[in-house]
Amino acid sequence: MSGNIGKVIGAGDIALVNNRWQLSGQRPDGQLVRSGGISAVVLRRRADGSGAGTSQRRFRTDVGKAKFTVHPIEPNELQSGQYIMMTIRSHDQFNTTIYGLDDRYRGVFNGRRVVFLNPEDLAEAGLEAGQLVDLASHFKGRKRVAEYFLVTPFEIPRGCAATYFPEANVLVPIDSVAERSNTPTSKFVVITVSPSRDVNGGVARLQAAAHEVAEADSHQSAGAL
Repeated sequence: MSGNIGKVIGAGDIALVNNRWQLSGQRPDGQLVRSGGISAVVLRRRADGSGAGTSQRRFRTDVGKAKFTVHPIEPNELQSGQYIMMTIRSHDQFNTTIYGLDDRYRGVFNGRRVVFLNPEDLAEAGLEAGQLVDLASHFKGRKRVAEYFLVTPFEIPRGCAATYFPEANVLVPIDSVAERSNTPTSKFVVITVSPSRDVNGGVARLQAAAHEVAEADSHQSAGAL
């Protein structure tokens, strides 16, 4: 792993550090993996002068370099037709507070009940963009169902799916939690996708939800005037 400091903005004991990083490695099957990105971190200088020193590539270790802890990655065994779903936020959302139905980040407008899937996974499953589907999660023999989601092709890794929360919270098993923090595994939920049985009922439900939000926005705008 390597990185280059792009900019450091200091103010007293506080420093904002912008860093461009690159990571390369090799999977157990021999395939090369490369990734990169931009990070930003706020550092506070300690009384002994340490803390901000990492931006100057000084690390107080026995070898003078930063040390990384390596952990083995357990393989994810999925059955045919299963996906690993993560719940996410939209642009018009702050945590569980939803301000609107648009997500300019991902090109979704006037709706939130969508499921993002890889285009190749769609073709393999015989699904189409805009198709109404039901989602079911599977954990320890239990099945949880969330109805009426619109299929949305997206550049997401194969075998993965993404939905907004809280719409998909019903799919998260309450007893599936992280080992130490005990938080729900909302970023790792095994699901299957199937065409909705009651398409007309699903369309009516989505239209009613959009109409309700539009009316709320209209009342809010009128109040602001």
